[in-house]
Amino acid sequence: MYRSITRRLVPTFSALLLVCGSSAANQDFDFSATANAVLAAAGMPDAQPEDFQLASLLEATQVSARLGVFEVSMAKVKLEEDENVERWISIQRALLQSQGQFLAWVAPATGLEMQGVEEDIETIEKFLRRLGTGALQKAVADGAMEFWAAAGAGEEVLAALDRLEMLLAGGEALGIEREEPTLEHIVLTPDRRQFVDLASIAGWMIPGSEGIFWNDRVVEWNNFYINEVSVLCLVNPGETPKDLDTSQPLDSKYKDGLEQQMVQLSANALFDNQFGANIPPSLAQAFAVNLVVDTFGTCSTRVDGDLRERRTEAVEMFVPGGNPDGGTLPAVLADNRWRINQGKDRFLKALVAAQKAGAKEMRGEDGKLRHFELISEGQDQRTVSGPFIGPNSKGGAALLPASFKWDQIEFLRSYRIGFVFWLRDTGLSKGKQSEARFGQFLLALAQDTERRGIATIAKELYERPLSDQELGPRTDLEGAFLAWLRRQ
Repeated sequence: MYRSITRRLVPTFSALLLVCGSSAANQDFDFSATANAVLAAAGMPDAQPEDFQLASLLEATQVSARLGVFEVSMAKVKLEEDENVERWISIQRALLQSQGQFLAWVAPATGLEMQGVEEDIETIEKFLRRLGTGALQKAVADGAMEFWAAAGAGEEVLAALDRLEMLLAGGEALGIEREEPTLEHIVLTPDRRQFVDLASIAGWMIPGSEGIFWNDRVVEWNNFYINEVSVLCLVNPGETPKDLDTSQPLDSKYKDGLEQQMVQLSANALFDNQFGANIPPSLAQAFAVNLVVDTFGTCSTRVDGDLRERRTEAVEMFVPGGNPDGGTLPAVLADNRWRINQGKDRFLKALVAAQKAGAKEMRGEDGKLRHFELISEGQDQRTVSGPFIGPNSKGGAALLPASFKWDQIEFLRSYRIGFVFWLRDTGLSKGKQSEARFGQFLLALAQDTERRGIATIAKELYERPLSDQELGPRTDLEGAFLAWLRRQ
């Protein structure tokens, strides 16, 4: 069911520490005792870290469902509650639709027949829509630990699932050669207590990681990796995060908030699965947000997640220097001027306003398209100037006072998201030609076994550099994007 999960050492955790917060030990929560209690409840009271396999714990306690590139699981005991079954099914439907959207991105370049894909997705979704909670819960109570078998999926559904898995986990859609499907494991925790339980297990099982997982900020996290396994919480912390029995729903403010958040965080893993180190983490995040908007029409998510804790080397060439703290905004800062339309406009409204203000401030300077105004927490203004993409970037790495930190992060986030949207929608000319070239771009990135790099591939396909110091509408892609942005 689960791949064997090995313990990867310190390089994995340095980025995780930056994303998740302080490494100070928590004196109010006994993580060691919690880990021991979790193991005892799973029938593993004598387990030792040096011999422990996370896969064994998950197989003993979780019901799992293979769905395209993902293997999604939830604790068996949590599926006794109707609400959790309904949320789990809703998330699977959302993951199904987003994977179909990703395949539509690459289909123009690969010749993938989307009609067949859409028929398979509809077959699976139709089954999920009609699935009642009672029969599933009875099968799980009787010992079933594989979702599709427990749910009574027929041959037609299982065949559709097999085809979707081979397209994505098997690498067939992008021509990735794999001996067997490579799945992305996602553990959904319906409440804060189980989420902290798994963080406690992580600190217990991985040598030297106690300061990362057993710290006073874990109660505020929403997601983390245990090596290759992604742990996602379905609720936000409550007003008092240390009270693990309280929480706030992810969709309390926005419709589909839960599904959007799960798709975005899972999409980070999807893009890492398909492209690996051929794309930097920040670009994977920009792809993920665009996928959410294409799937839901908006992106009102609160947390972006981060891939760098998965990688021993995470080279940032797309927008370097943007966020020294891992690229993840605190949930309380997710409502700001950059997200005024919750992604319906790909976060372009604030970007356009910042470009106009920057051009006004830098009147008389060379290249009025390249300047953007940032605003500090105290409402001071500073202008940063591009290029912001690739090795020529200087504005993304600009050292600003600490009070500009979050506005700079949000600016670079919006810039990346807008650039990816423009590249697919308008990179050559509006419509099918741009979509086809964007698909070719993704295909070339996925098949870049020689690691020629994103800048080289972009120049070959678009016949101009990804970015250039001149930033001209006809000299490089970033310059063309800036000119297009000016006209919005």
